[in-house]
Amino acid sequence: MKDSSLFALITLVLALLLLFFSTKEFSDADELIANGEHTNGIIIEVKKGPSSLSKYYPRIHFITKDGKEIEFVSSTGSNPSLYNVDDQVQIVYNYDDPKDAFINSFIEVWIASAIYAFMSFLLFIFSGFLWIKSRSG
Repeated sequence: MKDSSLFALITLVLALLLLFFSTKEFSDADELIANGEHTNGIIIEVKKGPSSLSKYYPRIHFITKDGKEIEFVSSTGSNPSLYNVDDQVQIVYNYDDPKDAFINSFIEVWIASAIYAFMSFLLFIFSGFLWIKSRSG
């Protein structure tokens, strides 16, 4: 029975860590959207990732408000690709570091936070079941 209690505690700690990461991702994204520069960009290439279950990552070109030309590859990929070459997208970037940029879409901005929050929720439920099981046996 002690093993179940210990495992419930470990699972609870993991859930809290994931909740922390979810909150941090949400806060960072929210701050950049609120304080970052907004502009339009264009998809100039859709690159296939390196693995056999590859996702496609768009390469985006945009011009900062200072006139600098910036290119970056999105950190979020999909299969099939959500974008095509010459698609126009809204970009949010950090004025002090324009390479710190992303496409302003739900998937790009909020998906990491949502995944961490969902996994945290599942672990909270699982740790609760483990704790109840350890107390009833």
